Amino acid sequence: MEQAGLGVSDAWERLAMHRPKGKLAAVVVVLSCFVGGDRVASATQVMLQDGRVLKGKLGRVSGMAEQPKAISAEGGPVDLIRFLDDDLRRTFFPVRQIKDIGPDPPGEALEKFRIRQRTLQGGRGVKSVGSILRITPFDEYGRRTFSMNTVQGKVDVVQGITEITPEWTKVEGITHVWDMRIATSSIPQPILAAILARQCKKGDIEDRKKVARFYLQAERYEAAAKELDALLAEHPGDAKLQQEIGQAKEAIRQMGNRRLLAELELRAKAGQHRLVLEKLKAFPSEGVSGETLQAVREMIRAYENHEKVRAEVLGQFDALVEKIADKEMVKRIAPLRKEIGEELSIDTMDRMAAFREMLGDPGMQPGEKVALAITGWLLGSKGASNRLSGAVSLYEVRKLVQRYLAAGDKLSREQIRGEFQSEAVTVEQVARLIAHMKPPVETPAPANPAEPYLLEVPGLGTSPAVKYLVQLPPEYHPHRRYPTIVTLHGAGTTPEQQIDWWAGAITEGGFRFGQASRHGYIVVAPQWTVEHQKQYGFTAREQAAVLDSLQDACRRFSIDTDRVFLSGHSMGGDAAWDIGLAYPHLWAGVIPIVAQSDRYCAFSIDNGKLVPMYFVNGGLDGNKMNANAREWDRYMTERTVTL
Repeated sequence: MEQAGLGVSDAWERLAMHRPKGKLAAVVVVLSCFVGGDRVASATQVMLQDGRVLKGKLGRVSGMAEQPKAISAEGGPVDLIRFLDDDLRRTFFPVRQIKDIGPDPPGEALEKFRIRQRTLQGGRGVKSVGSILRITPFDEYGRRTFSMNTVQGKVDVVQGITEITPEWTKVEGITHVWDMRIATSSIPQPILAAILARQCKKGDIEDRKKVARFYLQAERYEAAAKELDALLAEHPGDAKLQQEIGQAKEAIRQMGNRRLLAELELRAKAGQHRLVLEKLKAFPSEGVSGETLQAVREMIRAYENHEKVRAEVLGQFDALVEKIADKEMVKRIAPLRKEIGEELSIDTMDRMAAFREMLGDPGMQPGEKVALAITGWLLGSKGASNRLSGAVSLYEVRKLVQRYLAAGDKLSREQIRGEFQSEAVTVEQVARLIAHMKPPVETPAPANPAEPYLLEVPGLGTSPAVKYLVQLPPEYHPHRRYPTIVTLHGAGTTPEQQIDWWAGAITEGGFRFGQASRHGYIVVAPQWTVEHQKQYGFTAREQAAVLDSLQDACRRFSIDTDRVFLSGHSMGGDAAWDIGLAYPHLWAGVIPIVAQSDRYCAFSIDNGKLVPMYFVNGGLDGNKMNANAREWDRYMTERTVTL
């Protein structure tokens, strides 16, 4: 399967959206296609060592090629692997990663709609999914055509939805035997509404209420409110119904407000402060719970307080500079003041901590306090110093550092390094300067901010230059360090598709609403293959295309090198698996999607002791489940780390 989306992306992208806690060699395998015919236990909640919580029906296997079994009291073979089945996917993990196991707290029973379809129960079936050629949208009857490439050529499989829950949807084959699951969230609202409308008897109030409850459980609050409004319009004289729906709409409004607030908090953590403040100021004040309204007001006050503090810091800096008698020194300070005034923000205010703390000290001279502000800006507050001449000198040193890092050849760097001899600066100070400065290579932005940067690096040896794309998150600021995803395309797909898969396709309004955009991730997508390439070749050229693209991106954009994740689809997943183990020091985690272990992966297991790895695979994706089973068993069962 070339792009194994099919409703599992929400599960594994949560791993990519946070830095793993501790040095745990986490190996998790997610199966995207349903495998039936076995038993699993009752609903369970498992907390892993890295803090993640998984929910589902708990089962066990002694090996990844084995048919899963339910947890039972009878015991059996040594089992070091557990899995949780949430009806959409199965997540496998080593027993050693389990921190705690308990029952899943009971909740409201999920609404289900069963749809009658003339599904094929015997005869020709789908035993393996080939490259996807086309998937039509579902029609109002819940049917679509899934076209794939096989050894016999193109095959069109007509599928029909037979069951829908707020979390997952069961899709079965009409022309072929095939049972699979997709995430209900992947079905567009207009299509879902049309399908559910056909499941309601005309004039049946309870059916309409069921649809509204379904939307509510799926957290489609606008759709739930719209369904209730339509029900009210159809029964205007029913006072009891009016009251019931009024109460329900009020509850929906509160849940929608809480979800909006949570989204704004997430966006604030991603550094999208302009968007957050704009939405906070437009947040509804009527009909909002006191708790939510208080949280909104506190966030607004925090932003207003930041602006107040920023103005005060700049004003106090200017007042102190005016008291410095050495006018030549004041002249040298001027460009620094301009830079600080333009770039002091909520993300950089912590650099002024020492300056703000010592403002009221009567024993310090104005120049000494100005030095604290300048050195705090250049080195961070922990590196702040009260020697003004040294502070201004550091500004000149930073220029040398920027020139050195931006230089494209060794000779130029050697010449610049010679200039350092005249500057009294320590290695620690240079390291601090680099940590607090903008990327050294300025890169012109695309005309459309929603479009990715198109860049290139020299190829290895005589190989042609390698192009790569970089998509920045909303409100990107070079003084903020961003987590980054390096994503490798598969056969027949492109870097542009990888950008869309992670950051979301560009909407009519010119925005991207994908997970990388929401969480504030930079996405780097190299054109790491040559034309018509069908498989990963394990070559130095391919590895250099990936690593050189990342290195060049680090010189241009503010990438947090402690939070760089490597991922890939299909043969791009094969490459991610191999490159992830070959250069484990570069990655915060590796996410191979429908990948297959080959060649050196079997010999590099020790390299991955401290690299969290998360595999996504389809149950019917060729023979990859069996082909990978041996390596997955080793990852799951060998005690590569001590917990």
